[in-house]
Amino acid sequence: MLPSRWAQRPTSAPVLAERDPSTPAVAVIAGRHCLAYQGSFCSTCRERCPIPGAIVVERGLPHVNPALCDGCRICHDLCPAPVNAVLMTVPQASSLPARTQAGSLLHSDHA
Repeated sequence: MLPSRWAQRPTSAPVLAERDPSTPAVAVIAGRHCLAYQGSFCSTCRERCPIPGAIVVERGLPHVNPALCDGCRICHDLCPAPVNAVLMTVPQASSLPARTQAGSLLHSDHA
């Protein structure tokens, strides 16, 4: 059973319903709500992201690099779409680098 702070989605990873600093999060763009995916120009998420390369725009469409996203929620909070297109999800362990409890990256010798 998932903790109550998660809203279960039937075909994807759990989506965080509220900010909990103890739970790591990563942004995901929901194309069906994203203005750029609907044919309008929008790059607010990329422009406001404080982590270089965490959100990239390719062919006019934003994509999140989960290995770089630190879950700060700025993109989520600033998304101008009528239905927020940025979902905060629980990251897949294989897609993220190891982090300490404080959130800083752990450096490993193996690549």
